Amino acid sequence: MALDRCLTALLNGLPAQHVFLSPGSRNAALIRNFISSNYHCYSAVDERSAAFKALGIARALGEAVVLNCTSGTAALNYYPAIAEAFYSRIPLIVITADRPSKDIDQWDGKAIRQQGDFDQQIRKSWNCPEILNESAFKTICNEVNAYFETGILGPVHINVPIAEPFYEPSSESVQAEIRKVKTLPKRKSISTAQIRSHFQIDPNKKVLFFNGHAALQEPIIEASNDSEVLLSDVGSRGKDSIEYWDAFLFLNLKNIEKIRDLKPDVLISAGTGTVSKGLKLFLRKYPPTKHIHLSNFKEVGNMFRSNMEVRALPSDEVEEVEVHKQYFSLCTDKAASIKQKFQDLNWTDFHEFALVKEIMDRLPWPSVVHLGNSMPVRYVSYLKKKNTAYPFYANRGTSGIDGSLSAAVGHAMAVEEDVYVIIGDQSFFYDINALWQDQLPLNLKIIVLNNGGGQIFNYLQGPARFKEALKFQTTEHSREASRICDHFGIEYFCARNFEEFEQNWTVFANNLGPILLEIKTNPDLNLREYQAFKNAIDE
Repeated sequence: MALDRCLTALLNGLPAQHVFLSPGSRNAALIRNFISSNYHCYSAVDERSAAFKALGIARALGEAVVLNCTSGTAALNYYPAIAEAFYSRIPLIVITADRPSKDIDQWDGKAIRQQGDFDQQIRKSWNCPEILNESAFKTICNEVNAYFETGILGPVHINVPIAEPFYEPSSESVQAEIRKVKTLPKRKSISTAQIRSHFQIDPNKKVLFFNGHAALQEPIIEASNDSEVLLSDVGSRGKDSIEYWDAFLFLNLKNIEKIRDLKPDVLISAGTGTVSKGLKLFLRKYPPTKHIHLSNFKEVGNMFRSNMEVRALPSDEVEEVEVHKQYFSLCTDKAASIKQKFQDLNWTDFHEFALVKEIMDRLPWPSVVHLGNSMPVRYVSYLKKKNTAYPFYANRGTSGIDGSLSAAVGHAMAVEEDVYVIIGDQSFFYDINALWQDQLPLNLKIIVLNNGGGQIFNYLQGPARFKEALKFQTTEHSREASRICDHFGIEYFCARNFEEFEQNWTVFANNLGPILLEIKTNPDLNLREYQAFKNAIDE
């Protein structure tokens, strides 16, 4: 059958080994070929969740993962994860089955304008020819491989129009080749000494090094000595030389003039974005005289709104360099006050900030930690100590809540370490189809912070000014996760106080999963203690 030969030419050579398949009829021939082409195949009914699971595997393994669905609105459900992959530079190969062009706009079922669906958030796209030509399909496969070798990593789209009949038995069996999956570029570590030497930075200048959110092709900066000022975003997988630096900057925003002497002369950055509002606002207020962003690509966002130069990665050659040690001492001394402020806060009452601190102190090593957006990622960013070693992951390309749990499930499917998910109730309930999987990974451990709504909006000054609208932002509820766990066969524990937390934590952390611990807190107490944290610098 010509269709099978064409699909074999396309699929056998793709630079991937994992594929998420969602059910449908128009993609039946694609499914048959994936199964016969030595891919690791996973089934996921919900396309939105499937796409985030694929993203989780791609991020965990550092390699491309394929998505495949039927025609119509099924493809549109991929869009949130495609946008996240685009901004987080995560390689996905999205293959959508389509109707022939003659069926589009003819009131035929599942026939929408699919070509170019994702063009605003895609790195490259192809539309397979309707007149079947094995050579043309092979050419697309080669072009996909060529792009991943030289282009910015991210999602690519292949649209495959398929005419009926597609359930006709083929006289030829699909012959699978032994596919050699290309290894994508890994992150390169660059020392501060290399950077100083390469760019000939004046040792008398105050230099701030910063690792933004991790991306496969982007470097990660490592300190060459103990006197460098190195800050790393919670999602960078990098280390810090200043303890609690995000909390320090955040708490000083109200009186930012008091820390203007921390203004760097030179900023050296790598990676992509950051969770830290404090760092962004501080550097916008007191921009460095010189800002070098390390990347081999020119597509770089300027979140600090500085006079930024994008420079290629420095060579491995290192000369002896000197460091402005007084700048490190100044940053360390000023930030040290936050450690005492943290100790003086109320950590004995059962509120979210205290619970996240307790969880971070108890996380076993080695573990992988996925953070939900809104408050969980912020709590951890504020609490991250100097040189915290845990790899933290979060969907910070677009910072949406829609696929946080699915991405963690995908990650857990790809690794052996325990994968902890710290997630808010809204994010969890929004993404419960993440749990709709034939076999959930046994290393998945979910912690749901249930405060009865999207309480982050109570923490912000703006929404509080329009109280009549606030209920539509916080969307208060009385739901809990126990029946969802029953439905999906997940072991469930609940903690409403520290005694229950203590009793359940050991079992939760040591048992094979999938397992879930729901932590139910009082939103008023959460708000009060978070406000106490925000006001700590003024006390």
